[in-house]
Amino acid sequence: FNQYGVEIPNDIAGLLLSAILSDTLLLKSPTATKVDKDAVERLCARLGLNYEEYGLEMFKAGSSLKGKTIEEIIYQDFKQFNSDDINIGIGQVFTTNYDEIDNDKEKYIKELNDIALNNNYDIVCLFITNIITNGSYVLFNEKARNIISLAYNVPDIEEGHFLENIVSRKKQMITGILEVLERK
Repeated sequence: FNQYGVEIPNDIAGLLLSAILSDTLLLKSPTATKVDKDAVERLCARLGLNYEEYGLEMFKAGSSLKGKTIEEIIYQDFKQFNSDDINIGIGQVFTTNYDEIDNDKEKYIKELNDIALNNNYDIVCLFITNIITNGSYVLFNEKARNIISLAYNVPDIEEGHFLENIVSRKKQMITGILEVLERK
């Protein structure tokens, strides 16, 4: 639109703004670029919005986990990775209310252990990312405890530990795990 000097219709501007804010976690993700920030600034000026307020409302509306099973939550955004002979599965879910998961933490851990056992994963994690606090809680299968502890430099890590500033699966979550595996 900018390149060709075409005025962006408000509905398309809203969609573009929502997509950028979602993909960059309100511009807090390490994947956010200057191009993203400039686009958000222009779109917000066009729409008369504050991107932080709009984005928080958007995330609150879209992050409810009510009515979903534990398996659905784990697999909602699940990616598989491999490092030599090590199979890794990482799920990520966004919520502004970690208590929804914490209340059933033991059931989640059991499901992660079952997923690892039944699908030949060495490491299975669920990162519960909270955009408001800019970090992720992590749950993992029991056999992965030592690797997760080393990957995030948290001695004797406990299930549900909050990892400050860890929000990007691609640039932070998997890289920490792969670095530990490469050292072994």
